[in-house]
Amino acid sequence: LYVALNKAAVSTIEKNGTEVDIPMPDKSGTGTFVKAAYKAGNIMKDVAFKPYVSYKNLSKYFYFDDSDSFEYSNYGGLDIVAVGAEFTNSKGLTVTPELEFYSAENKVYTDKDGEAKDSAVYFSTKVKYTF
Repeated sequence: LYVALNKAAVSTIEKNGTEVDIPMPDKSGTGTFVKAAYKAGNIMKDVAFKPYVSYKNLSKYFYFDDSDSFEYSNYGGLDIVAVGAEFTNSKGLTVTPELEFYSAENKVYTDKDGEAKDSAVYFSTKVKYTF
């Protein structure tokens, strides 16, 4: 069983000794990520299977800073639950299908009819080849 927990807190933004003017309230925000995975073994002769579930929470005043730009969300707080699995073969190919359930405090998503919603569901598949 693998469990990872990351938590980050933010307050005043300063880059290279210079304060960055940002259009958000002077409040602190946090982001939390927890993931639990289980190495289930091989499901076929040459394919390892590792299912996982994860939870991410971004507080109302959370912002992301990647050194080139920053952004804060209009979510009003966001929770994401993901369920997925890694399928890895011995030749270095990993395929990871994932289903994510998003729930925000504000109505930031739209449905197929254009109606505002506070939740959304996303499916994605990541493919990685290591050589």
